[in-house]
Amino acid sequence: MTKPMTEAATQFLGEQLVMTKEMYVDFATYIYGVVKAVIDDEQAIINCIFDHTEMLRTQIVERAISADKVAVMLPQWLMTLSLMLESQDGKLQMISGARWVHYGLPQISMGHKFVASLLVTNATEEVIRQVQPPFPSFMIEVPNGLLTITNPHLHREDPIRRIMVLQQTNHKLPEGWSWSYHAYADSGATLYRYGVNALELLPGWIEDDVVLPGGREFHDEPKSPLDFELSDTDKRMTALIGKLIVNTCLAFSDPTKVKQIGPGHAAWQSHNKPSAGNSRSSPTPTVRVFQVGHTVKHDFREYVRDYVSGARKKMSVQVLVCGHFKGQHHGPKNSLFKTIWREPFWRGPEDAPIAVRSHSFEKSE
Repeated sequence: MTKPMTEAATQFLGEQLVMTKEMYVDFATYIYGVVKAVIDDEQAIINCIFDHTEMLRTQIVERAISADKVAVMLPQWLMTLSLMLESQDGKLQMISGARWVHYGLPQISMGHKFVASLLVTNATEEVIRQVQPPFPSFMIEVPNGLLTITNPHLHREDPIRRIMVLQQTNHKLPEGWSWSYHAYADSGATLYRYGVNALELLPGWIEDDVVLPGGREFHDEPKSPLDFELSDTDKRMTALIGKLIVNTCLAFSDPTKVKQIGPGHAAWQSHNKPSAGNSRSSPTPTVRVFQVGHTVKHDFREYVRDYVSGARKKMSVQVLVCGHFKGQHHGPKNSLFKTIWREPFWRGPEDAPIAVRSHSFEKSE
């Protein structure tokens, strides 16, 4: 089990720590500046960071002074650097951040209703096993108000604003890699998982004493003083985050659902297809924002909120047919394979008051 926060750390985090996306981009860019020559070797990245810690500290101080934010930015960044170097999940955050910069800061943006649809969408095991990340490291922008983290020192639910996903080297799995992610709130609260395959992302929380195939132990390391006990809401949230990551990657694999927006669009058009093997040629990051989704007929945000709050035990209701991804073989002798998504839908006539009737019935219990 994780340790509670120390009193000093609680006071510091409660009063000062706010990790915005801008700060994370700056921090990741500094990390990338010292590790870009070894970006494909995870252990070499960490060794390089240790060798250049003082240089990073100097850059952080200079950046805080130039931004006239010494009182706020400087202690946060210096503390962040120190903490990351002391834990496995912190090291993975630096690896994912550096690789995120290396591949052009790819960000995936989706609307509230589309994300809610993905959260009530299931996929077959055959499809899940074939899920690939569109980039070795990428960020999912989370629409405000859908996912939260329990902030124990401020006694509130903080909205998750972004999820950083990393394709991590892992020789204990046949594939040679595993999924890792860090879900961030602007307050600094974080939920993370690492070293799991796609199927293991979906059940959500895995208890500390569970040994996974390949002899993997869940977070087999000493806990940081800043770790805290997960609430029941946090455990439900890990299930939703895993489902969102898997289904986002599946949606991204369909070019009809992906549109690039922002200044990186022209550079992206020069590539024929998104690929985890395409690296930047420019010495400076080109931010690439990908808008994923399409118009959905039904709004499932209420059901996501009910699940998060514990009002529902499952991400479905009696009259809701969950969306699902399924595989379909086609082509000569069915030798080709593609993934098809069926959007979540209500069973029954569209003009029937299904949502109202179902909601009232549950309230009367």
